[in-house]
Amino acid sequence: MDDNLNNLGYLLNKSSNLMKWELNRELEKLELTASQWAVLKDVHVQSSLGENTTPASIALRLNVERPTMSGIINRLLKGGWIKVIKNPEDKRSQIIKLTERAEEIILKAEMINIKIIEQALNGFSKKDIQDLYSYLARIIDNL
Repeated sequence: MDDNLNNLGYLLNKSSNLMKWELNRELEKLELTASQWAVLKDVHVQSSLGENTTPASIALRLNVERPTMSGIINRLLKGGWIKVIKNPEDKRSQIIKLTERAEEIILKAEMINIKIIEQALNGFSKKDIQDLYSYLARIIDNL
């Protein structure tokens, strides 16, 4: 038996990496990466709440280092997925908005995301899934 199968850290990391790999593979059809999708989704959610969002606030919510976020933002700008406007409340920061191109694929990308999650949870009962959500939320709260 593989010792890694008894290592919770390994299993959490491996399952997360496999899901991200599958998501990247599927999102490639939309010319996006999982990291780019996470940013687009975050901006979309904040916008639907009537909130403006900055690169710093996205980095904080997604738990990503600011330099990494800058690289993702730059690639999204070059790809025509987002636009940047000056923040009227803070001249040192920018507000990120989705372009029409991004708005048009949000639903498609969300469906891809759901498909990957459903694939990963294949064979789980509803109770198993509820328990998993609860356990993962508790891990996040603990950390």
